[in-house]
Amino acid sequence: MGNPCALTSSPGHHFFGYYEKSPWNGDESMMLGHRTTFQDRRPTVTDAADICLVSTGGGVTRIASTRAWDFQQGAMLQWIGPRFDRFIYNDRAAGRFVSRIHDQTGEKRRTIREPVYAVSPVGETAFTLDFGRLDITRPGYGYASEHTSDDIQACPVDDGVFRLDLETGSRTLLVSLAELSEIEPTGTMDCGLHWVNHIQCSPTGERIAFIHRSETPDDRRWLDRLYVTTERGTDLQLLHSGLVSHYDWRTDDSLLVWTDHEKTGFHDYSLEGEVRSVGHDILPPDGHCSFSPNGEWLLLDSSPDDNDQRGLFLYEWERDRLHELTHVYSPPVTDASLRCDLHPRWDRSGRVICFDSTHEGTRQMYTLDVSAYTA
Repeated sequence: MGNPCALTSSPGHHFFGYYEKSPWNGDESMMLGHRTTFQDRRPTVTDAADICLVSTGGGVTRIASTRAWDFQQGAMLQWIGPRFDRFIYNDRAAGRFVSRIHDQTGEKRRTIREPVYAVSPVGETAFTLDFGRLDITRPGYGYASEHTSDDIQACPVDDGVFRLDLETGSRTLLVSLAELSEIEPTGTMDCGLHWVNHIQCSPTGERIAFIHRSETPDDRRWLDRLYVTTERGTDLQLLHSGLVSHYDWRTDDSLLVWTDHEKTGFHDYSLEGEVRSVGHDILPPDGHCSFSPNGEWLLLDSSPDDNDQRGLFLYEWERDRLHELTHVYSPPVTDASLRCDLHPRWDRSGRVICFDSTHEGTRQMYTLDVSAYTA
């Protein structure tokens, strides 16, 4: 396997964000990215990040800026399907979070008075949550605000997972935190704040998954619950309660999830109720995992080892075989919200991957051709 290719460089730090979205546009001629002037502290309400178009042939073009971002998931920068020739990102305006839509030339089309988390593959709807609340409950994943934990209710009836119409901008509450707190409650669920995170659409957009979390009085910090519902909020289904971490949809009817079901590891969850262990003695623990466009390959990274090296891996789903792609140095950080996870993602053809890394001293975007395996 060849060496990673640097797509961006200093001056400035460049990154895309999380692992479950593709930075490539529809014809794979350009990618999305953020650019910042610092990486050693959390952004404040006044700190801006550039929104950039990155040519796959080389070159970075600044399109706009945002004051609603973080180092883990950025401004939720993502292309809008089904043609993936428009993109959306979150921003801050007049004291509230909003989202902006541009076409792939960079021209701004309009502003929606709500932020987005995940956009449906068909491009008509998005799903969202309270990013100010998320910044309080899970620092590094929401957006800075003036609020503190004393300003918010534990499990309100008017907050939770929302559906957003991208044409009209209207927002509908699909399921509230109060409702989630009453589903098969445990003894710890009334001990602190509740929130949702990691909303992800299924491949066709017919369903969404999300994680509901609540503070606990012990050292675990919170209780995880993985839910699935339809894009209209019907047929709410609790898949797992306990430990839930990184996941990805494999099909519209199944997800691969890192949980503590029977034994901690990756598990394939069928919406029909079947759960089976996957790659138990092979896969690196709790990596950021995503399936190739054809569903035959799983891409994932690893946490730093004893030598501060992060790994990139491909896993053959049918053959239960792991391939090591590369390892890169990951400088230690004292604030976990500032770490640079690789967060690897696929291009739309399944031939090239992109990841963020600081192994050369600054935070930059890199690509790696994996077509020798996947073609």
